[in-house]
Amino acid sequence: MKITAVKKLFAHGSPCKKCAEVEQKMRHADQLSAIDELIIADEADPQSKGMPLAAQHNVDRAPFFIVERD
Repeated sequence: MKITAVKKLFAHGSPCKKCAEVEQKMRHADQLSAIDELIIADEADPQSKGMPLAAQHNVDRAPFFIVERD
């Protein structure tokens, strides 16, 4: 199984507040080691790796997680 986390970076350059909160909670619960890949969806760069993923999965909120099973 592979887990990918996608965090948002707003067009004006600041990180998503909710993404930081979720990351902090995951760090506190020692769950970050379960994340295989962290991707940034940068609103200022539509070609950033996370933006096409969000469109592909019809997601408009961050953070989001993609779980791929073997």
